[in-house]
Amino acid sequence: MVDISKFANSGLLMSYKALNNNESSLIELLDNPVDELDLVLLSIISYHEEENKKLMEWIFTSLVKNEEQQAKCSNYTDATARAERLVVWEKILEKKKITRKKTYKKSLDDICNFLMVSNDNFNRGFTFETEFSSIFIMQYRDNFFFQLIRTLEIFLSNSRLSPYIELFKLTYGIELKDYIQVVCHVILKFSQFQKIDYFRPYQTEQWKLIIEDPIFRNIDPGIVKRVLDFISNNVEVYCYDLKNKKSSVRDFSIFCNKPLLKLKNDEYIPIDGKLLEDLTFNNLFYKFLDMPNNNSFMSDFGFAFEDYVCKIVNESCSYREVYNYIPEFEFRYNKNKIKSHDAYIYNESKDTALVIEVKSSRFLNSMMVSEDSNDSFDRTVRKLFLDPWEQMMKSLTAIMTSNSEPRFSNRTTFFFLCVTMNDIPMYPLDLTIKQEGRDVTKYFFSMNIEAFEIFIEILSVESEYCFGSILLGFLEHKEVMSIKTYLSRIREHNNLKNLDLRARLEKKTNDFLS
Repeated sequence: MVDISKFANSGLLMSYKALNNNESSLIELLDNPVDELDLVLLSIISYHEEENKKLMEWIFTSLVKNEEQQAKCSNYTDATARAERLVVWEKILEKKKITRKKTYKKSLDDICNFLMVSNDNFNRGFTFETEFSSIFIMQYRDNFFFQLIRTLEIFLSNSRLSPYIELFKLTYGIELKDYIQVVCHVILKFSQFQKIDYFRPYQTEQWKLIIEDPIFRNIDPGIVKRVLDFISNNVEVYCYDLKNKKSSVRDFSIFCNKPLLKLKNDEYIPIDGKLLEDLTFNNLFYKFLDMPNNNSFMSDFGFAFEDYVCKIVNESCSYREVYNYIPEFEFRYNKNKIKSHDAYIYNESKDTALVIEVKSSRFLNSMMVSEDSNDSFDRTVRKLFLDPWEQMMKSLTAIMTSNSEPRFSNRTTFFFLCVTMNDIPMYPLDLTIKQEGRDVTKYFFSMNIEAFEIFIEILSVESEYCFGSILLGFLEHKEVMSIKTYLSRIREHNNLKNLDLRARLEKKTNDFLS
């Protein structure tokens, strides 16, 4: 049995049943009126990841009444998690009727009770491997800054995707640049609220976003309103959509596409911080994918995604004399002209090479929303890990057999890395790759694009670490943390930050947003 408590960044969700020694359902709790203040407080709680643990102090102060309850709840560390919290949003919005009658304390107490009951009653009936992996996928949060960089480099700068920019405007009635600018300013607005003290509530009106907000001072108000309405629903529309929802109870795509809630008087609040930030790149991808007459989009996006990865690999190598960047090349094998892997990083002094294959692949959404006895999980594992690894090994065999790259020899140590658009951060499987009967699994790795961006920054800074030692070091920690968490800790602990690279990227984003 896997002990999740041993995982980095994990915790035990607070239980209403444990606290009150009885069970309840969200339907029962929501028989009481829902106040607009409930929505605002739930929005605040749902934005920054750290609010989850901060809220525990309020629960232990306001809802835990005696030493017996204190003892029962002492092992609980987290008030809520994303999926459980989105269920609360669904149940509240299904009610439709919102009042304005509660006190701050009553409202926050009610929201905490809603969250705890959702923790107790969340549907966890999926097959173990799927259930385990889904928890980590739901909690994963991609970095907003690098999502913006990706969008600037891939969607706005790569000529392969130029035809789709006009199609975006025709489909949605919004210029792509306007969409990105408004979305980013919305995110910057809510990111300002970092230190929220639930015991000293500020004027919650400040949390509400309006079209005339000073953060939009350089953007036409008509454009702001068009974009905000494009990424939001009001209570009535959410109520209708949720009551007519035919998909799985765990399908939150309604919120993914429109993560802003529109209140009365054109006021907006976010439903979830991660989902709002994902509008910058991850969800934007699906907005392009959903457009009509775009049959070639997936192919063109794949090439643009590959171009971006190869560009940052080349740039990283330019900071280090020890690394040589080798781009994709053509070679002849068995009388056929074929292409190599997408990129290589070669360390001549150690005679080691990092073989990089880029796939714009994503986990199957069906894995998250429907119980299918691990079928979607198994196909995701094959798509993101096993198939690319087997392809990489086969391609290298052809390169070595044909002597197509003179720097590579039988003495060269190869590491294989597949870079994907997203992935399963943690999965309860030990995958195996064999070459001629020999287990070579320890040389094969896969990571999503955000983890790769961290990895490539680490490699761009002078240090004692080589790509091989970093990757092999992960094997000692893979049972308790994702590769992104591992790389983040390597970077922070050793201060492996490329200030020149960061300054250039910050200038690029500032120029775009100004």
